[in-house]
Amino acid sequence: MFLKELRQLPKSYLFCALLRIFLTCLPQTGYIHPDEYFQSIEALAEKLLNVKVNKPWEFNVKFPLRSIAPLYFTTGLGLQILKLLNAFLDHNFGISITTPYFIILFPRLLLTLLSFVVDWSLYRICLANSEKCKSRCVILSTSYIMLVYATHTFSNVIELILFSLLLYYVGESLIFSNVNVRQREYINKRYKSASTLAEKAKFHKLRLYLENDTLRNYFTIATIVTVGFFNRPTFAAYAIAPVFFWLYRGIGFKSIMSLQFHLRTIVFVVSTIPTVVLFVIVDSFFFGYLTWGEIGMLEISIDNFVMIPWNFFKYNINLVNLARHGLHSRFMNVIINIPLLFGVLAFLCYSNLADLLRSLWRCKYHYLPSVRSIRGLMTASIVFPVVLLSLIPHQEPRFLIPLIFPLVYLYGSSIYPEQVDVVMKQTKTKRSVRQGFSSLFKVWLVVNILLTVFYGFIHQGGVFGFVSHLSGEMRSIDNNLNYDVVTSHIYQIPHSLLYEESSEQQNPFKRAKRVTLHEKGSMDLMKVLKIIRTALYIRKTKMSHFGYRLFLVIPESLSDTLMYLLAQDQYADLSVVETVRFYPHLSTEALPDIFAIDFMSDPSASVIKLFKNFALTRFELQLNH
Repeated sequence: MFLKELRQLPKSYLFCALLRIFLTCLPQTGYIHPDEYFQSIEALAEKLLNVKVNKPWEFNVKFPLRSIAPLYFTTGLGLQILKLLNAFLDHNFGISITTPYFIILFPRLLLTLLSFVVDWSLYRICLANSEKCKSRCVILSTSYIMLVYATHTFSNVIELILFSLLLYYVGESLIFSNVNVRQREYINKRYKSASTLAEKAKFHKLRLYLENDTLRNYFTIATIVTVGFFNRPTFAAYAIAPVFFWLYRGIGFKSIMSLQFHLRTIVFVVSTIPTVVLFVIVDSFFFGYLTWGEIGMLEISIDNFVMIPWNFFKYNINLVNLARHGLHSRFMNVIINIPLLFGVLAFLCYSNLADLLRSLWRCKYHYLPSVRSIRGLMTASIVFPVVLLSLIPHQEPRFLIPLIFPLVYLYGSSIYPEQVDVVMKQTKTKRSVRQGFSSLFKVWLVVNILLTVFYGFIHQGGVFGFVSHLSGEMRSIDNNLNYDVVTSHIYQIPHSLLYEESSEQQNPFKRAKRVTLHEKGSMDLMKVLKIIRTALYIRKTKMSHFGYRLFLVIPESLSDTLMYLLAQDQYADLSVVETVRFYPHLSTEALPDIFAIDFMSDPSASVIKLFKNFALTRFELQLNH
């Protein structure tokens, strides 16, 4: 059945589906945001792989803000597969695959495979509602959100998968109820108008054959909402519209009593309890609030359990805490984030919403999508999350990536024209005729290709290259060195990718940490050099059995500034021993000054200098003797 449905999809979609997997395996060197590591791999690697990590602040034991349970079944499962496969290969063939490439590949590949749940949900809901699915599937698969974001280890990707499933099950329940209620209304009408007992008995039997749709998919929907809420409490903004549509199904028809709305609400709330209990127990064990010893001694109290969403709410309701991560305008989502993420789809959505507002203003309510329609469900599932998330002063584009599902459903077919069946007059046979690519589709493709290249490979792309290079150097047989790595104007380096094994036993003859990371954010290079010089002098005075190297890692666009500073008398005691560049890389925190390049005097040299700036540079510094 699955293969039959797969063959019905256009080849362009199948190509993009394979491309999604291929780009994951390359891998994509692009580094979109620190949270793709520090809210997934870095949070689990210490316990699952027994390696040293940069402990993410959201996962501190005293006041944890992120539930570990959803990660265990996604990123955690990928790391467990890596661990088991590495043990097998190491035992049988002496091969280790605990390199940065495989550490990010396994979790990413698992999430990439799970991302096809979004495609499946879109395909199934289109079939259930008799909508064209091919064009929508092509638009979804060519979006850089699916090619880049959905292949990285973001909690927002889990949110996207859960949101697509929620809309599918609610939409399927809505379609089934619409048909079911109409049939019930018709049978009841015929039953009341029947003139004979035999006729009444006939319609009474038909009424008994109708399936009860009151609680259709109730446990599945409740579980999806609960998992999504624990994954990211902001999932409530995405769930509110679909849950309301599920509760409100059929209300207003004569055969559906308003009491059923309250019955569904009670059943829905009760159905969330098993998942809540499971996730609270998993989190309590992970963060050490609950232990098997306490269970064995029956020394359990309310303090042995941690409710992560409640901690998340208490933290984010404080504006002082949000200000640490940046406060944004309430209109940032509408003006910047949505167009950046969805491009053509965003402008089609804005145009449609403007038409709906005009119809509402003119009291033409029949033009508005019905509360019983899939279009109404999808429209509400766009408007409510955008409005609610815009009320939160801290806004990032990735918070909105689940909106790709309803946007593609509503406007995907407007971008990509499907094949049209034309009846030939002479032979009276049908023939599929493909229309030419629309201008919108061409713009859509160009924009998404450029953003895939930028976010998938260029944006902070040199960080992965540097980590891979350092990891390879540390694994060399004769390497007996400690490292200080000072970074500036780049994202944080995930320590787990270096696979530096952690030891619970303290050994005075064994170094505690081979690599020490010093993250300096966007600190001025003059201050960074002062810190480096101090660190080198301290290392010089310490006795150690191990060798030592200090690296300064900065974007190439700052290298001229660095060399200028090192040429000053106050830094005469510092020198650069080695320089290594990692391509491609672009830090928006230190963009190349292209206006300072004179393209007219020597065009070829200027172009080379321009491309040279798209690199991350590792400088090894030492004291002059």
